[in-house]
Amino acid sequence: MPGGGHKPWPQKKTGRHHAGSIRSPHFRLGGFANGIRGPKTWFYVLPDAIRLEGLCIAVTIKHAQNDLVIVDDFASLPTADAQFMHDLADSRNWGYSVLFINNSSEVPENMAKVCDEIPTFNVMPVYGINCFSLVKHDTVVFSLAALQLFQSRILFHKNRAQTLQRKYRYVDYKKIIMNEAGKLDPIHVPFI
Repeated sequence: MPGGGHKPWPQKKTGRHHAGSIRSPHFRLGGFANGIRGPKTWFYVLPDAIRLEGLCIAVTIKHAQNDLVIVDDFASLPTADAQFMHDLADSRNWGYSVLFINNSSEVPENMAKVCDEIPTFNVMPVYGINCFSLVKHDTVVFSLAALQLFQSRILFHKNRAQTLQRKYRYVDYKKIIMNEAGKLDPIHVPFI
């Protein structure tokens, strides 16, 4: 800070408090004692099991509200005209924003041009699906191949034997350890 290089008054014999600079934090126009150190992020990644549950709930809600649409594929879109897509969305009550989910990152040219012209229409591969995108858009349009891939991945993770956050449990690995070690040590039995 500019100024404040000298002691404003003597340490003793004035009856005032001790001061080393007029730019100390307790002075008017002084500095900050514990000021902002920089931008702080509050971002953290949720556990996989919670993210999976949120994804299932978001898709279920979209289906319950009739905001989930399934089409054969996006390659059958006849034109890249944005007005055609607006009319299609209006006639089918898709709403203001639409999320198109394709089975791969390679999108047909007409669909890419339409989504590029209309800012509220977005296209996404099936591996990029997240809860925020599903809830943010009014309507979600799946291609049939994308829905089958999405369903198989969700069912695999929902019905797998191990949890997504795998923890080491001695019971699960006891047989492997016993085969390698030969016998269980009676003195040092692991916690089960």
